Amino acid sequence: MKPLAMEIAVSLATGFSYHLSECIVQGFATSHAAQIEPGEELANECRLAGKAGITWLQNLKNGNNSKSDREEVEASIQRLIKHGDGLLPKMEDVKAEEIGDLLENEMAGMTQAIEAAAAKIQDMLHKTREDNTGVDLEVNENILGSCTDLMKAIKVLVEKSRDLQREIVVSGRGTTSVADFYKKNHRWTEGLLSAAKAVGWGATTLLDTADRVVRGQGKFEEIMACAHEIAASTAQLVVSSKVKADRGSQLLKELGAASKEVNQATGNVVASAKAAAEVVEDQLMSIHQTLVASNSR
Repeated sequence: MKPLAMEIAVSLATGFSYHLSECIVQGFATSHAAQIEPGEELANECRLAGKAGITWLQNLKNGNNSKSDREEVEASIQRLIKHGDGLLPKMEDVKAEEIGDLLENEMAGMTQAIEAAAAKIQDMLHKTREDNTGVDLEVNENILGSCTDLMKAIKVLVEKSRDLQREIVVSGRGTTSVADFYKKNHRWTEGLLSAAKAVGWGATTLLDTADRVVRGQGKFEEIMACAHEIAASTAQLVVSSKVKADRGSQLLKELGAASKEVNQATGNVVASAKAAAEVVEDQLMSIHQTLVASNSR
């Protein structure tokens, strides 16, 4: 393959990988906000789409660009989209005057879930300082501290998202009412509703997981998984919020900055969980070595 053709092929493969992974991430985030059975069906379609994409890329790498592989990728993505669309609230079934209230209530519920989770984590942090010492205290403090920072970052992002949404509505509705604007742009509204549900769910799940971990009933890997899921949910909210935004909007820039803070905080949660796992593993190894040495005497 000529250099130029190779460069184009790599560029196309990279673009495909990025967009497919983004689709899968958003699909998983949406599945968590749905009822159990349809949510599991969507999550399964996400896995199948990922498998189809990997298979096609691997075969492409080996020089086998088969039509059947491409068709399977396309079909799996279409199935994913179909399942995702089926989970979205149907705006045409909602009265125009109710749409604004529906979205506002969901956004308010998301904010309340985040604030409640942050407050509960602070209570857990206070209790762990009372009940633990040494390594256990250090591990719990690091995990709960990083979770608190993540909640703070998410709260800021949510506030920026709501500000941007209001700006979009004000600048885009013209002489129509806010309710009519939401009705007319129902796809955008559906995306916001889905994202808000996913973020609220993610905050609650992270709280429950952190609680189990500090009580010794959960695994550090669960904290990492929750952090990644809530990051995916906030990414979905960012994408949904800025779809109709003016590229020159200051609020859009602020939302982007808030999104970066969430990503940084997510990385810190994952890092603290990994470090905690290593500390506990070293502690167990030390105890094991001490017992072995004691028994060998």
